Amino acid sequence: MELFLLVLRNLLARPVRSLLTLLGVLVATASMVLFLSFGEGLRRALFQELSRVGPAIQVVPEGAEGPGGAGGGPHPLPHPGGL
Repeated sequence: MELFLLVLRNLLARPVRSLLTLLGVLVATASMVLFLSFGEGLRRALFQELSRVGPAIQVVPEGAEGPGGAGGGPHPLPHPGGL
C-alpha cells in the first residue's frame, strides 16, 4: 500500500512528465503493432502471389544445356565482363 501511494503521489506531482511518458509508451506500442501487421500482410501477399504463379516458375541450374538454358539457345547473351 505504501508503494502504491508513493507512485500515485509522484504521478500527481509531475502531471506533464507522466502524460509524456504515457504518450511515449502508447506511440511505441502502436508503432510496433503497425510494423508487425504490415510485415505479416506483406508476407501473406507475397506467399499468395507466389502460390498463384508458382507452377509457372521454372528453376534452371547454372550451366544447364539446351534451349533456354545458360549454355544453349539460339542467341546467347554476351558475358557482362567481356564488354
